[in-house]
Amino acid sequence: MFKIKFILLFLILHWFFYPQYSFLTWEEKNTKVYELQKHFDWIDYDVFYWINSLSKQFEIDKVLVCSLIQYESRGRNIRCYQQNFNNTYDHGYMQINDVHIPTGQTSQYLYEPRVNFRIGINYLSFCLRRANNDYMTALRMYNQGHNGNANRYKNWIYVAKILNKYIKTKEKINENKI
Repeated sequence: MFKIKFILLFLILHWFFYPQYSFLTWEEKNTKVYELQKHFDWIDYDVFYWINSLSKQFEIDKVLVCSLIQYESRGRNIRCYQQNFNNTYDHGYMQINDVHIPTGQTSQYLYEPRVNFRIGINYLSFCLRRANNDYMTALRMYNQGHNGNANRYKNWIYVAKILNKYIKTKEKINENKI
């Protein structure tokens, strides 16, 4: 009886402190994480959990999200920020702008991976819907803002680098039949 109580207590505590590991199947933990790690060396189980679950929720290809993160922050979250021309800053994995900081929070809020991924993937999903699933237009919107003038910024190099990484990674993953 003691063993059963101990095991239940362990499982409850494990789920409470590490919920992301509780919902990954063995296949996702090993095969899919390993496959993405070959192309994006900064992915670990926690990052994979957030990208995988939020990509499913917002119906976006996780390889596209990883390609965007690779270009935006190179997979670095801690203290990865960039100042924009309008004196705002972009923060974290997905380079989320200051305008997304809720009232009463500091910029440190955007460095929390679950927050950063949720805001970034949600915004990317919004851009894709607004662009009718045109990846080029959606990535331009993600970079310059969805209300921006498409001719104002010359961010085709930004779009090309992300789409190039996305296409090459998808081709290699499909070769391995994952």
